[in-house]
Amino acid sequence: MKYLFCTIPVFLLFTQVIHGKCKYTIPADVTYFDAFRYKFRGGDTLCVEGGTRRLLQIKHLLGDSLNPIVIINKGQVIINNTDFYYGFKIHNCQYFKLTGTGNPDIAYGFRITGTGSQAPGLHITGLSSDFEVEHIEICSTGFSGIMSKSDPSCDHSTNRENFLQKNVYFHHNYIHDVAGEGMYIGNSFYRGFAKSRKCMGDTLFPHEIRNLRIYNNKIENTGWEGIQVGCASNNVQVYNNFIQNFGLDKMSGQNNGLQIGEGTTGLFFNNIIRKGNGNGIIVLGQGQILIYNNYIGNCKASGIFCDNRTDSGNDIIVVLNNTIDNFGLNGIRWYNENAHTIFSHNLIINTDEDEKEYFLFHPHDLKQESENNQTGKSYEALNVVIDPEGNVECQTIVEHGKSVNLLKQLLDNANISLHNKMGAWLKADQFR
Repeated sequence: MKYLFCTIPVFLLFTQVIHGKCKYTIPADVTYFDAFRYKFRGGDTLCVEGGTRRLLQIKHLLGDSLNPIVIINKGQVIINNTDFYYGFKIHNCQYFKLTGTGNPDIAYGFRITGTGSQAPGLHITGLSSDFEVEHIEICSTGFSGIMSKSDPSCDHSTNRENFLQKNVYFHHNYIHDVAGEGMYIGNSFYRGFAKSRKCMGDTLFPHEIRNLRIYNNKIENTGWEGIQVGCASNNVQVYNNFIQNFGLDKMSGQNNGLQIGEGTTGLFFNNIIRKGNGNGIIVLGQGQILIYNNYIGNCKASGIFCDNRTDSGNDIIVVLNNTIDNFGLNGIRWYNENAHTIFSHNLIINTDEDEKEYFLFHPHDLKQESENNQTGKSYEALNVVIDPEGNVECQTIVEHGKSVNLLKQLLDNANISLHNKMGAWLKADQFR
């Protein structure tokens, strides 16, 4: 059997953008900015004046694929309200970069510090695509920190057959103490749903996301999931994120660290996920999925849980070199009957006195291969070192089996180097 992970190169031009002189500065007392009224072109810079405001909406910015429009703070911008349905909204914009790097002495030039009930902090919607978001701090929101999706509509303008969101990057953001998800990226219902009574009987399919990167974000104290990704169907990477204290509302099905949602594929690696009321990682996606080199600690459900959803006919999931450090139910709990799964070089530790199953497969005859995994109740016996600063290193060196050696050759295009240690091999300072 052949295992193949394909990636499409994405040219990360946005991160190389040079911030130019402000073409226009949005004053602190302005809460609504429609770019139709101004002659913005690709490469222009839109500045936002520092100070505190209740909310801000930006509409109709259009850069180009080689020259995004830069939205940048001019002084620290603080957005705070307790009664509105968003904090900062970006509607129907394409080819832009939102960055909080306007002042080198301020880590997060945009701070969203409160919204109304059920309201996100940063909401990117209305057919927005081709964008980058960095150095934003969000806290104390009535719902998610970041919500990025355009929900299906009865006129089908935002639906899968008419709209594709692509080239999306979220990195170096700090999201904490929010009522819902830290990051809610893409729709949850890939298989479609009935939107409302206005279009009763019409199944609406949400748009897909292609070319998605979520990395180097710090997410703490979320009521629901830490990071939730849905309908991300091609060329997805989620890596180097730090997720802690998730699912604080203890709502079943909404309390996981990282959710690989319906319709989602891709590479999920080098994440630290710990201290949550649900599963560390929940897998509901399809296609080809790699879960690699993640540290998952002290989750009250399972370290990694996978359930059946849609079957693409070529579903392959590889769970490789992960460390699962204490769990409530199982180390790995697997209910997926569609995918062929490889479990290799995972280290699962349970220091609890209660005996629990490290692996639970249902049914028992799942299509899976397991090789060179280690389980136990003692760090010392398994050669695990966790230093006082939280760095995790598993000393045992082992040879990869046939399946993983094949995977290693095929992952060269993704620029991911597989190591030959047992479990995850991470340094905590890379997430700071």
